[in-house]
Amino acid sequence: MVNCFMTPGVNKLAASVLDLLAPSRCLFCDQSSDQGEICAFCRPALVPNSGACPICALPDCASAPCPQCQQTASPLLTSIVAPYVYEPHIAWIITRWKYEKQEHLAALAADLMLTAAIKAPECDIVIATPMHWWRRLRRGFNQAEELRAALGLPGPGLFRRPPPPRLLRRRATRGQAGAS
Repeated sequence: MVNCFMTPGVNKLAASVLDLLAPSRCLFCDQSSDQGEICAFCRPALVPNSGACPICALPDCASAPCPQCQQTASPLLTSIVAPYVYEPHIAWIITRWKYEKQEHLAALAADLMLTAAIKAPECDIVIATPMHWWRRLRRGFNQAEELRAALGLPGPGLFRRPPPPRLLRRRATRGQAGAS
């Protein structure tokens, strides 16, 4: 087995050569892209979720709690960060990521979240919701874990006593893909 360690200069040169031989292509229009996986022309098609409900992230609420959150005496959630409206472009990315096993899209999802300029709430720990073992076996990975890692957020492994995953996911539930 050959063990190679490349310096940052060699990595940059290799990336440049790779870009010349196989330039990046936009996921949506398949044109050459120097902007990453989404070209400068297609990126504005992603609809920012500005003015969302600060509790449930429902779009177009003028940054105030939506009527349903206003009626709930003590909501189960205190906030959700949803930087984009779930529209066809975002749905396309998520579908390919989850169901076509394109795990590299976790980095794109993290990049989109980080560049959306939405301030995430302060928190002590970030836990990727565990999947039921059968669904994870079929899918091959947990997209929530991949996203948390790509965002660079601290996982439960950094803490002395993380909550056991079995407390978070005890039984198989219906998939959300067909839910309203």
